[in-house]
Amino acid sequence: MEGEDFGVHCSFETCNQLDFLPIKCSSCKKQFCNTHFRPEAHFCKKENQRSDYFEDLLRSHGYIPIRKLGQGSYGCVFLCCNLDLRIFLAMKIIQKDKYDQREMDASFELRGQSNKFICEYIGIIDETSYQLIALNYCNMKSLDVIAKQPHITLPSYTLRALMKQIFEGMRAFHSEGFIHRDIKCDNILLHSPPGSGLVYVKIADFGFAKKEVLNNENTYPAGTRPYMSPEQFLEKALITQKVDMYALGITFFRIIAHKYPVNEATFKEQREKLAKLKNIERPPEIKDDILWDLLSKLLEFDPEKRITASEALQHPYFTSTEAKNDISEKQQDLAKLQKESLSQSTSTSYQHSPNSSQNQIASPSSINDLRAVIS
Repeated sequence: MEGEDFGVHCSFETCNQLDFLPIKCSSCKKQFCNTHFRPEAHFCKKENQRSDYFEDLLRSHGYIPIRKLGQGSYGCVFLCCNLDLRIFLAMKIIQKDKYDQREMDASFELRGQSNKFICEYIGIIDETSYQLIALNYCNMKSLDVIAKQPHITLPSYTLRALMKQIFEGMRAFHSEGFIHRDIKCDNILLHSPPGSGLVYVKIADFGFAKKEVLNNENTYPAGTRPYMSPEQFLEKALITQKVDMYALGITFFRIIAHKYPVNEATFKEQREKLAKLKNIERPPEIKDDILWDLLSKLLEFDPEKRITASEALQHPYFTSTEAKNDISEKQQDLAKLQKESLSQSTSTSYQHSPNSSQNQIASPSSINDLRAVIS
């Protein structure tokens, strides 16, 4: 659905509204009022035909579509089962003229990391008009499910473990020299392997990712406005991995306070508001001084002073005696089970890489019980 101009009639058959901000169906181009733009209210024959075509396309390559996970103007994502591999995958179908090669370049370079906290791109199928991309399927949506529900208050040990996983993923991402450029709640997915009781974060969507270079000028806006750092609003600003760290600060701010610190209606207004501020004010929802110290270092306006993911993991929020003692019984139990499972594994990375993500997920401080909080 795409935003349009004022002054048209709603296409929904029982609606007579006029002079509203309509939403356009990206497939049939009909326009609807805010009440009737929902997919369940508008049955689009063209979209339905497109979905049938996509399902047939997936089947022709051995992927059995189970249900649609999402869609947009350029394609959609299906949950599929691959009968040969006997696994569930998310299959992303993108119009070829809208496909960005940088996404695959980043994903395949990152495969060498084998990091549990980065969404793995498994393969790509080249079709005449579309690219089919096979990804890890994450079965618990994204951090947005927490950010948009004010009644959800994460226990301190759950929040700490969640943040630690995200920093571990970001550290691995940055170690390969990449800038993500679109870190936000929507792009941090959640997955719980069936029967494990564990929840992993997965940093996803590398469509804006690019290599960090010394002359990495901001030639065009990339990112999502309320997550963008002050330097991203400047012309010809030097864009570094520090923009991801600021975006993580906004992400954590959102899942704790359930709001953005700054969220103006337009790019220009957001730029002007940030230009008037010296820093992000502490919200009343964040009562932990050590946590706020960490967030304030992420939300530092000067990118030179903003901390890295590696530095964040060494912050007292994770390393203090208080942090080490703030581990629940359930975390201890799940960590014990995970260590037993890993000890039986023949994985080389587990046996020879003490700092690998496999070992990190066996640490009680990296175990979260999000299933109990948001289920």
